[in-house]
Amino acid sequence: MFPKIKYQIMPPAGFSLIELIMVLTLMSVLSAIVTVAFVKPFEGHTLVSQQTKLLAATDAALSRMEHDISNAVPNSVRVRSVGSISVIELMYKESAGRYRYFCQPGVDEALIPTEQDDQFDVLGNIPSPSSFSRLIVNPVDVETLYFAANQPAAGFITPSNIAVGHSSLASSDHITLSQPFEFDPIDIGVLRKRFYISDAAVMYRCDPMEGTLFRYSGYHPNSVASTSVPSGSAQALLSDQIKRCHFDYYLDASQRNGFVTLDLTLGKENTVGFIKQVRVDNVP
Repeated sequence: MFPKIKYQIMPPAGFSLIELIMVLTLMSVLSAIVTVAFVKPFEGHTLVSQQTKLLAATDAALSRMEHDISNAVPNSVRVRSVGSISVIELMYKESAGRYRYFCQPGVDEALIPTEQDDQFDVLGNIPSPSSFSRLIVNPVDVETLYFAANQPAAGFITPSNIAVGHSSLASSDHITLSQPFEFDPIDIGVLRKRFYISDAAVMYRCDPMEGTLFRYSGYHPNSVASTSVPSGSAQALLSDQIKRCHFDYYLDASQRNGFVTLDLTLGKENTVGFIKQVRVDNVP
């Protein structure tokens, strides 16, 4: 007798189609949750990093502009805008001091602005001027100063062909000019008896269409303000991410105090804006 063999039918192994669809659906939901959980913080970090760099670049540009404006010769700041281009121009003050206006014959030298003069004593000490420096006395207003810078007979500022010399004495410094010059030919008077030495004109030119902010220096300024790039100037790129810019200059009723408003927006997709005001002392 042979033993009886029993057969048992087993259920089919694997997943059903419905189970597979449910698993795929759950995986899609989990994938979306994980993507949001990890990608969004990464994007936020990238955005913060970009904004931090833009803030640093904007602050650096504004700080450089503030430094130059704060050290401008009185009544030398001027602003001009044409279309989207904004320009601010000034004469940078290398040093300043008071000149001796009363002297003892044979002992010291005084400056007489209403006469041709080529030397005077400084009340105190100043740094040695550069070889391209120009001497300025009583810059009464911006139009007169820039006109005189291009018309030697107008006074106020020595022409570029007159060299400014400097020597240190025991009690004070001494300034010499390579040629005699008359600073006050129309005798308007110099109340504060101060002089300024400027080694360069400086221009900031902002062009949102090009996305650039340039600093130009070491050139001869024109009588009339212009938004054109000054010829013969040295240039330095402060930013190539300019989105918008505007410069404004406000003078009070006395014309002796002014405020320059610097409005810059940097960035392309993510932007950062800054507004800074700089006080200008125009008392000559």
